[in-house]
Amino acid sequence: AVCLVLTKTFPSFLKSFGRYSDYSLPIYLLNGYWLVLSREFAVHVLKTQSPALIIVINTVVDFYVSYLFIKYVMARIPVVRTVSGIKPPQNSKTA
Repeated sequence: AVCLVLTKTFPSFLKSFGRYSDYSLPIYLLNGYWLVLSREFAVHVLKTQSPALIIVINTVVDFYVSYLFIKYVMARIPVVRTVSGIKPPQNSKTA
């Protein structure tokens, strides 16, 4: 029911997440590693005390750092791309 309400209310917002679905497994696998770094960044570098703000910072930093790492590093290594289930880029030639 919640998903139905969200799709009716925010269709363009939810469609924007469709491009990340190809990276769901690698994002899941990298989440824990980047979570430690983003928490250290939020607590020690930004000196954040609010748990709600730490959660928001963790979520945003963790997701986008994972996405960028997958897209620009992991997707360029054929063996890693295959093992983690990343689709090959559209413009690449496959043999």
